[in-house]
Amino acid sequence: MSQVISREALLFLMAAGQGAGLLFLYDLLRGLRRAVLHGGIATAAEDLLYWVFAGISTFALVFAENNGIFRGYILLGILLGMILYHQTLSRPVVWLTAFVLKWVLKLLCLPVKLMQKGLQIAARPVRRLRRRI
Repeated sequence: MSQVISREALLFLMAAGQGAGLLFLYDLLRGLRRAVLHGGIATAAEDLLYWVFAGISTFALVFAENNGIFRGYILLGILLGMILYHQTLSRPVVWLTAFVLKWVLKLLCLPVKLMQKGLQIAARPVRRLRRRI
């Protein structure tokens, strides 16, 4: 195989990896959205940041590996990588991300709930005293 074709094949595989990686990052966002409810503005801001990152990283791949020349097979590689990732790993990644984030949030909120319960217990004698007066 000629050196040019092998380099283009490698670029195609790198583009497929790029597509899978971009969809993986978006699945992390989807898991975050399932764990923590978002409003429309927050979702739009997250999507805007994601697409800016996706555009810059795709441009960086094309610029670094192909001197800025965008070819159709690069787009095809990105799409193929996204499709393969979506068909295989997307659902478990979203589920696992949401599951882990929900547990992390519960663990982070636990000290606050314990403090609230402690304050309620500590306030009982004050309430009883106030009723007597």
